[in-house]
Amino acid sequence: MASLLHQTLIFVLFCICFFVVEAIDLPSVEAVCKKTQDYNFCLKSFTDDPRTPAADMHGLELISISLTIIQIQATQSNNFTTIGKRITDPVGKKRLGVCISNYDDALAKFQGAIRAAQNKAYMDVINWIRDGFNKIVECENIYRMGEPIAVCPVSGENHKIIKLTEITLIINDGFIQHIST
Repeated sequence: MASLLHQTLIFVLFCICFFVVEAIDLPSVEAVCKKTQDYNFCLKSFTDDPRTPAADMHGLELISISLTIIQIQATQSNNFTTIGKRITDPVGKKRLGVCISNYDDALAKFQGAIRAAQNKAYMDVINWIRDGFNKIVECENIYRMGEPIAVCPVSGENHKIIKLTEITLIINDGFIQHIST
């Protein structure tokens, strides 16, 4: 019995030591968030995610990309169908069609980014993120091109994705700087 208790204690201590060494601490998350344009959004994104306490910096990058993918998918499933039912004019339908197509493309790009991040291919992460980001920006901007000028119906969602993209690029930049030194 004592041997089993002894082995269990050793295992628990090993696990605690492993996670303490590997896991990122709150000051490190705060340091990343201080580099963003929206500190509170960044900090809330990570502190609300149950994966953050067990993540290292690499894991934090994967979480930020994952949160972006989740936001894209939520916008696709929750917004576009509802918005599409309300739009009757041809310009509005065309613009929404651009956004729907761009969100499909952006999702594929961010899925590519997460694969690149998993492989620690940091320059590839930049390329995938840039391409996905541009698709979201095009969705936002299509409503400002031509008449009538309008506000994109998923503007709030677009801005969340843009903020998450910024977080990912800040974390990724830390890896690139570390590699080049």
